[in-house]
Amino acid sequence: MVLTRSQLRSQIHFKSLLDDKASNNKNIKSVPQKYNIDIDFDFASTIWKQNKKSTGDGSYVYICGYLTHKGIPCQNKSGKHTQYCHLHR
Repeated sequence: MVLTRSQLRSQIHFKSLLDDKASNNKNIKSVPQKYNIDIDFDFASTIWKQNKKSTGDGSYVYICGYLTHKGIPCQNKSGKHTQYCHLHR
């Protein structure tokens, strides 16, 4: 089978891409990767609980959270498909 010039060029290009990828993989494997993972789980838990109220059995209910005139978040249970309670919709 005789290849045209464009087929030959694409075949050569494909082989060079494979060779480049193989050489890059060798370099990647030889360099050790170290990641510094520093997660503050207490802070993450506090932030997660900001819009929830504990029901006491290990589960939580979303609260309204609308700031009242006193400046504290409303503690009413939020609506089924809304972010706020029946008073603050």
